[in-house]
Amino acid sequence: MDNSELYQDKLKMVYNDYVRKPFPEIVKWNDIRRVNEYIRTLVIEKVVKSDIPGLFKNINVSLLSTLVEVFMKNVGMILNITSLAKDLGVHKLTLVNHVKLLEYGKMIRIVKNYRPSIRAESRKLVKVYPYNVALSFCFYPNLTEGQILEGLVASALNVDKYWRKKKREIDFLMMNEEIIPVEVEEKERIEPNDLKKPNMVYG
Repeated sequence: MDNSELYQDKLKMVYNDYVRKPFPEIVKWNDIRRVNEYIRTLVIEKVVKSDIPGLFKNINVSLLSTLVEVFMKNVGMILNITSLAKDLGVHKLTLVNHVKLLEYGKMIRIVKNYRPSIRAESRKLVKVYPYNVALSFCFYPNLTEGQILEGLVASALNVDKYWRKKKREIDFLMMNEEIIPVEVEEKERIEPNDLKKPNMVYG
């Protein structure tokens, strides 16, 4: 946006409302506890305890609720199926199926580690983001600014790929006619060095 600095004060004034109140019926509510309760009960719990069990069989509602809480508190977490299944005391296939259900229910967004080969990509660890970062505030009101910004970018760009190899990582990849790397930085100003893209060596 040209001359975006001219609008910074106005943007800051509406920032919290934009982040925390994504539904038109609650935009004018000032009580943030009421906002969080609305999102928790009429959005999250409705999907987890009513919509999904109403559409699918053999649903472990308790597991769905636990997974929602885990994912909402850990925005952008790396999902290690084996480790998490062991921690929760469930079979890996059960865990995978319930994660897919949360993705289907628009509770979470799965972002895969990009590889040219689909088979290679599927074996790599994925990241999990709330479908909308406002969902996270019900469980963890003190998200860091970095978590909030990553969540917002993931939603705004509707991305499903990132890139990571060893200690190098790019937050998101936009997959259009060309691959566009997107790095989220919590900074007032972007320096020239921040724009240098790491070499993407596929393995």
